[in-house]
Amino acid sequence: MRKKNLKGLLAACLSFSMVVTSFSVGGIGTKTAEAAEDDKTVFTEVLTPDQITLREKLPEKASNITEGESREVTIQGTGTKMTVKDNGTVRKELSSKWLAENEMGAGVNLGNTMEAVIPVDQKKDATPTDGETMWKQPVTTQEYFDALHSYGINTVRIPVAWSNADIDDGTYTLREEFLGRIEEIVNYALNEGMYVIVNDHWDNQWWGQFGACKKDADGNKVADEETRAAAWTRYESYWTQISERFKDYSDHLIFEGANEELGTRLNDAICLNGPAKGYAKPDNSGKDIVTLGGNLKTDELYEMTNKINQKFVDIVRSTGGNNTYRHLLIPGYDTDISKTVDDRYKMPTDIAENGKDKLFISVHYYTPWDFCGDGGTGTYTVGDQKATYEYFNQMKEKFSDNGYGIIIGECAVCNPAGVDASVTQWYNDTFTAAQQISAVPCLWETSQYFDRVECKQIYKDIADFYNTINQADGDATMTKISGGVPSNGDDSDVHFGDYVDKTLWKTKGLHAYITYQTPTWDYRNAYKPLRSLGKDEGSYQYIQAGGNEVTKENTKVTDVQITKDGEYTISLDGVDLSAANNYRMLGIATDIDYKTYKESGIKITNATMKVDGKEVTDAPFDLTVKEDNKYYTFMAVNAYAKDGEFFPLNELNDAEKLPVASKSIEFTFTVTGLDKVLQDIADGSYIDPETGKALNDDTPEISYGKYIDKSLWEKKGAHAYLMYQTASWDYRDAFKPQKKLAKDAHAFEYIRAAGNEAADTTKVQDVYFDKDGDYTVSIDGIDLSAANAFNMLGVATDIAWKTYPGVTVTAKSIKLDGKEVLKDSVLPPKTEENKNDYYTFMAIDKWADEGSHPLDDASANEELELPSQSVSIEFTVSGLDQLLKDVANGTYIDPQTGKQIDPNAKPAESPAAPTQVPSASPSNVPSAVPSASAPAAKTTTPAAVTSAPSIVGPKVNATFTSGNYKYKVTKAATTAAKGTVKVVGLTKKGAKAKKLNVPATIKKQTAGYKVTAIGAKAFKGSKATAITLNKNIKTIPSAAFANCKKLKTLTVKAKLKKVAKKSFKGCKKKIKVKGASAKVRKANVKLLKKSGYKKFK
Repeated sequence: MRKKNLKGLLAACLSFSMVVTSFSVGGIGTKTAEAAEDDKTVFTEVLTPDQITLREKLPEKASNITEGESREVTIQGTGTKMTVKDNGTVRKELSSKWLAENEMGAGVNLGNTMEAVIPVDQKKDATPTDGETMWKQPVTTQEYFDALHSYGINTVRIPVAWSNADIDDGTYTLREEFLGRIEEIVNYALNEGMYVIVNDHWDNQWWGQFGACKKDADGNKVADEETRAAAWTRYESYWTQISERFKDYSDHLIFEGANEELGTRLNDAICLNGPAKGYAKPDNSGKDIVTLGGNLKTDELYEMTNKINQKFVDIVRSTGGNNTYRHLLIPGYDTDISKTVDDRYKMPTDIAENGKDKLFISVHYYTPWDFCGDGGTGTYTVGDQKATYEYFNQMKEKFSDNGYGIIIGECAVCNPAGVDASVTQWYNDTFTAAQQISAVPCLWETSQYFDRVECKQIYKDIADFYNTINQADGDATMTKISGGVPSNGDDSDVHFGDYVDKTLWKTKGLHAYITYQTPTWDYRNAYKPLRSLGKDEGSYQYIQAGGNEVTKENTKVTDVQITKDGEYTISLDGVDLSAANNYRMLGIATDIDYKTYKESGIKITNATMKVDGKEVTDAPFDLTVKEDNKYYTFMAVNAYAKDGEFFPLNELNDAEKLPVASKSIEFTFTVTGLDKVLQDIADGSYIDPETGKALNDDTPEISYGKYIDKSLWEKKGAHAYLMYQTASWDYRDAFKPQKKLAKDAHAFEYIRAAGNEAADTTKVQDVYFDKDGDYTVSIDGIDLSAANAFNMLGVATDIAWKTYPGVTVTAKSIKLDGKEVLKDSVLPPKTEENKNDYYTFMAIDKWADEGSHPLDDASANEELELPSQSVSIEFTVSGLDQLLKDVANGTYIDPQTGKQIDPNAKPAESPAAPTQVPSASPSNVPSAVPSASAPAAKTTTPAAVTSAPSIVGPKVNATFTSGNYKYKVTKAATTAAKGTVKVVGLTKKGAKAKKLNVPATIKKQTAGYKVTAIGAKAFKGSKATAITLNKNIKTIPSAAFANCKKLKTLTVKAKLKKVAKKSFKGCKKKIKVKGASAKVRKANVKLLKKSGYKKFK
């Protein structure tokens, strides 16, 4: 997969490229198809460890590491000094298939990292890490690979854009510093005993040079033999240099000849002029840059693919050394299963001594695409599960049964936060099916699953999955669960091409446009509402041709609004799709809901089509509805048609006799059957697909977290819930109507804990008021313990205080993790001076007058131990009489709409909708989270306020050094308060120091910070004999003191709460524990010994 411009290709195109005719469950996962289940049944259950059936087979000992032996080397090109463990062992007798079955296990990609393309005009002065971080990934570290291996992951694929190292001087020489950086990363994995795959990945589309063309005197496309020859020279030069560089490494290193480029992408359009000549057209290039695609026919593309793969094997073997027996990964055609099992695809011939034993075949798997692809929001069904098994069985018959190993080089649910089905079920099924055919599945990972900075998984269910299948012990302390559509109806971040008539599309009603997809992945997708698009996904608003987005200057787009039965014309003028030989899909897309208006029998008939101004058929034709699309899509071509389906231009298209546009496409057509949908539009009952609401419905859309009881909140009347904000910016905000929320702000519908949205399994008890009396609000399943204090804690309501004065709340009991911290205390409300329109009754309010709420002092003095599991408030409310009467008679004003809950009820005599109270001077009391200090990430930004303390010094997650230590900011310092930091490592000076004393506070510029924690591996390898921890530090994480071989004295000034296992692994001396009272020291020693290191006294 490449990062650039794959905007969610049509879901159906990759999901069902073959018909599943049979299925044998054969152990494929926990939840399998049964006779009673329909193929459309969706898997929704998040698998728990006891439901996960797969177990990977992994070696007890890595063959490439000799115990106790390693060497310090200086990496050529970078000058980096590092420890290298790889012993260069090659086991000539072992086959690729055996490795897949017995040692490689489950793999992962280091995605969007070394294959991130440096713009051509910047390459000469760029460093390797400039490319490494180009697509927003952090610099890769040994610690990240350590973390991967802790989950039992034993294979890593490193995609590489080698052209980043080529300054385009015609010699194709790879710069030493780039080769060196790749070698460093390879060694990170080899040092863990992992298998490593290195490839040439997309690489700014230079692969299009193999099919390069130019225009002859008559303007016809002809082969550019000079450029094609240069492609072969480049390919041989790159792989010769790579092979020579790594020829002495063990058989744990595997080379892969390409990514997805061998196949249709050999016809990719490349620049004919400008700085990027021979590469993809840069996004910011001018109108004078000309691109042209190739003209290889499908048979020729197969032939070229086979030749390139043979050349790859020949190059590597010719370099000798361990490369003679190195396992090689051969890319399939487009890495597509159905195309790779085609008889035209041939595996290359290896040297006689190796036979087939040293060759793997590579394919990729993202099926179903609407669930697995970039920005996916779809589902995973029983039918999809069957398809997985059937697809993989084809690979078994052609490859593994014939002695080849298989690597699924990429497979993933790319948007685990956005899909609406079980992610763990998909992985359990897919990885199980892979194991059954001797295949290694490699997760496509671009930081959507792993936090590469914190070096741990993001989702608990995925961490549990890897730990279970690999019988590993990786960090699974996180709480976030994968799955759940996050759409909030906001399309403001969706890219909208300026070549599309936005005014037409914002006009309510029905629309139609040309949709297409080519084998070279030019496309305009079928309709999908902008509000439900995933990241980088496209609908009608994005058009790609010639490998790039079209421009307003060069392309005229004619879409139409449909207002009646009759004739219409739609067109695209200025689109060059001629790099392809045919279409995969071509037709007319609409935004008319198919299921809703199926009985209307909407049809498109009497269609004519022009390509480059010429009609393509002798007579008009009728288009066929694509019934598996949610919205009416009428197809002329559908390469994914099932048996028995008819599409009018398929036969021409299959024979490659349907002209492919180099300039324009036009459809003129007649549409009928619109009576019902037009009537619905006229009376306002039509459901606008962009909002999901009827045209006459002005109720705001609310994106509820799955943990919220939606039915309770949709009940008209007054509600209450537990609100809070912690010092580490976990929160549930005070009430505000959805229509008044700022972008990315929240109210009752969203809960954040441990730095992320609360898990779907979080139990939330909100209440509906139906009388004065006792109620309990609570949240169970949230971890707020990262903070030392609450900024705010209380009972929030949607009751307008100005309309209903005199409402009071008394807390009968407040409990944190079941421990009572407050009893029988009045909770003061935020009233006029606090600028809150709705009652919020506060137990803690840091932003109000100091000490004016019952738990203010306890929180400010950090005497409250923040909960790791639950919070509850039992309270008594009074003063609801008038409100309840208004609800009963229908005159209560719904705060979400600003209207009476019964529009026909007689208006109350003195209702007054909440109004914003004018402010004579800025307020320093926020309603929830101060915007200046809140995290900026989308969907987690707390509500803005009129004024708040401003940040000084580094922001949250920034790192800096001071004295002996490297620090990471965990809470930003402000003009009003100190921030917090944790020690995450040692400076060069600190690493050599004989004594280390962690200060309680530090300063960075004008900012002050409390030092409240130490990070994993913070003191790893320290030479100190004595280390002192300040009184704020109460937890010792994993490997914090690993390999502190000289440590003899540890002074701990606080009573420890937690000590992780292996936190002192590799220490050698008896360690005397000092600090605090004798009783606390004794408790600390007992806890320290639970780390597994027993030499404490």
